[in-house]
Amino acid sequence: MYSCTADLIKFNNALFVFQLIKEQTLNQLLTPGLDNYRYSVWIRDTKGNNSKYGRMERYGRIQGANGVWFHYLNHNLSIIILSNTNLTNLSGFALKIGQVVF
Repeated sequence: MYSCTADLIKFNNALFVFQLIKEQTLNQLLTPGLDNYRYSVWIRDTKGNNSKYGRMERYGRIQGANGVWFHYLNHNLSIIILSNTNLTNLSGFALKIGQVVF
């Protein structure tokens, strides 16, 4: 896995301004499906008290490389964290960053 946060944020930004896919297609991607999973991403906290902070989540882990990508759906905030170890709870870090911001 070869990438860096600068490349991933470029991808993120292009995705959410419809440079990669149409708005209709992105809306399908971001609509929760079975157990909040749909089209390779999880959609969390979109109902109830936390709906204002609903987010898309994507995780990746292979041979010691570990990554997490959160995008808050009602805010212009994305959190991307990469690591070269599988021993770190990146989703926990990303959640804490989101809690601090909001």
